[in-house]
Amino acid sequence: MTVTFDEGRPVALDGETVTLPEALLLAGQLARAHGLVGPGVSVLAAGAAVLDAAHRRLAADSGTVPVPLAEQERRVP
Repeated sequence: MTVTFDEGRPVALDGETVTLPEALLLAGQLARAHGLVGPGVSVLAAGAAVLDAAHRRLAADSGTVPVPLAEQERRVP
């Protein structure tokens, strides 16, 4: 999955334009589908964790960054 940021806000997932609530929900759903979300973790919390990790990988507040979705690379407790 790739996340595109504009001025620090996620604006696209895998090239598809999204709103912030959509980005949180979709990122969380992808994390859950890939086994990165522990039991009892809300989809929105997982989405926030994924988007936060992606934003930390940016060199600036705008740009596109890949997000690893393999369990050994990233796990939300």
